[in-house]
Amino acid sequence: MNMQDDLEQFRESWRRELLDEYQQHVDERQARNGRGRRLDGGEHDRRKKRRKFGEMTSDYDPGEEEDLDECKPYSPKQDIAAEALSIADGLLNNANDTTSSRTSRSRDDNSTNIGNIADSLDTTDEKSQQPNDPENLLETLIADLDDINEIPFFDIELPRELAMKIFDHLDMEDLKNCAQVSVSWRSLADDDVLWCKVCHKLGYHTDVPPSDKDNWKGVVKECLEEKSRLRSNWKGRIGGVLTLEYVKGGILSCVQSCDSDIIAGYSSGSVKIWDMKTNDSHSLLTSHQAIGLDQKSTPAVTHVATNRSVAMATYRNGDVDVWHYRDNSSIIHNFHRDEDIHCIAMAINDAVIATAAGHNVRVDAADGNGYWKCECRPSTEKPITFMKFVPTARSSSSSDQHIVMTTDSAMGGIYFYSIKSLSNQVMKLHQLISPATCLDVDSQLIACGVNATGFQETFTVKILDVEKGAVINSLHGHSWGVSCINLADSPPNMIITGCRDKKVRVYDLRSGERPVMSVCGHAGSVTAVQMDDWKIVSGGHEGMLCVWDLKMSSKLWETYARHPVRYCHFDRTTLISAHVPQVEVQYHEDEFDIVKHKRQRGEIRVYNFLLDQTTEGLPSICQSSYNEPIGYNYNIRLAVPYDDVI
Repeated sequence: MNMQDDLEQFRESWRRELLDEYQQHVDERQARNGRGRRLDGGEHDRRKKRRKFGEMTSDYDPGEEEDLDECKPYSPKQDIAAEALSIADGLLNNANDTTSSRTSRSRDDNSTNIGNIADSLDTTDEKSQQPNDPENLLETLIADLDDINEIPFFDIELPRELAMKIFDHLDMEDLKNCAQVSVSWRSLADDDVLWCKVCHKLGYHTDVPPSDKDNWKGVVKECLEEKSRLRSNWKGRIGGVLTLEYVKGGILSCVQSCDSDIIAGYSSGSVKIWDMKTNDSHSLLTSHQAIGLDQKSTPAVTHVATNRSVAMATYRNGDVDVWHYRDNSSIIHNFHRDEDIHCIAMAINDAVIATAAGHNVRVDAADGNGYWKCECRPSTEKPITFMKFVPTARSSSSSDQHIVMTTDSAMGGIYFYSIKSLSNQVMKLHQLISPATCLDVDSQLIACGVNATGFQETFTVKILDVEKGAVINSLHGHSWGVSCINLADSPPNMIITGCRDKKVRVYDLRSGERPVMSVCGHAGSVTAVQMDDWKIVSGGHEGMLCVWDLKMSSKLWETYARHPVRYCHFDRTTLISAHVPQVEVQYHEDEFDIVKHKRQRGEIRVYNFLLDQTTEGLPSICQSSYNEPIGYNYNIRLAVPYDDVI
């Protein structure tokens, strides 16, 4: 009540102040017009006409009467004071026709304006008590100055904190619509905290807190514009291509990546890592180089892996090296396996690794002080060929890690092992009659490709639930063995497979066991696949790398290299492909020769679609105004460079 009384007193004092100022203005003008000397008859008549003309204008000054002899009358204007007073009267009384009243008033109506203001002083209380009157402009002004602490929701007003809780449940489209309702709703819908959450939900700047940026709505707009530009560049193959420098004297044998880091192993025993954010690269010091072993005696690298903290490599003689490459390039852990290492696995977020040699698995992890040790040695009935860690939350302990393993021999199975278990025995989730051909795991599901053993069986993909440990679906439709599978990087409820029958198939786990899409464009078996919400990237044994449109089921573009695609991975802006030769012969005849055996070295290509190199640096005369969709594998704007030349 006190705030309402203060507001009414402020309104009344404002009206009276405006009334006093107007009355004082009128008195001063009358006194000024009454001053002057008596004139003779002719001069008096001329001066009277001038004064009458001056009274019809809003800028009349008696001191300038001598300059009015040559003036001609024009349309009269409203007095400035009367106009300002009428506007204030409309603001105070919530007049909706302020603009029209301003044009219809004249100077002769000034006396009636005084009466209207006096009458409005008496009727203000009556108007303020009417519940159906809309909120006047003065109340809106006061509410805006008070940072809009009360938000109108139809017939009620809510505190800003409670309104923020309601708006917190809206998505981006709803926030844009709410911003068009009123000024108060716009101030709430444009809040940085709400748009920061929208930005995080879209997958942008997830590690940035709200306080680090000022205009989160503008940040979301920039991210969406960049997304649209990236999609256009992906479809038109517009961007930069970088071939990573190879190690002299070695042949590429294995490649892996994590985020912006790429690690590669060579037949010469060298291990090299690239950071694509900083465009930096360096070779890691291996255990064989540390002891001064001759390069001709150095075993070849067979497997490499990296995550956000450590990197590892295995060698043909059973040695294993582990580096903490972000701090230095020296080895932090090393051990030896007596048998050939068939496969390796590394936790996504933790310093935990696993190596499989024959029936036995060795799990090594770092403790809280950074010291590495062997955690356990589980074993299976059959030799292990594929092994994956189940993805877990970041910064989880090594005892919370789980491993999924498969075998390649008949009467094998899919095995599950928890590191925190006291025994070294693994749990068999599913019995496989045929050998497993590929494996992929996410936090909830396990996908395993299985060969066919008889005429009545088909090549299938088994889908198992991690928690239940049971088969929940079997995917059919393959005419040959499944050579690769991707579940972890696919959209929710989607899975993509590559087959030896040269086809790529997409499955929706909600729609059944048959593929929802199948494309064929490779000349050999498909060796690597990945998909997102609108495109597919696949690599073949013949060296072809293809990009497909998921909605249209058509090929966007393709590129070719001499060697098979053994690894491909893409994110929002980059695509990494590794073409690994099949030859396993080491060439040490001349390690300084960078031209010899070029066809057998293999290569790693990095495509950056955030760069637009088709028009960058070109003169304007070489750029076309052609605005149609880009052609196949080239920018059509360069095809007709003289469109605008006359």
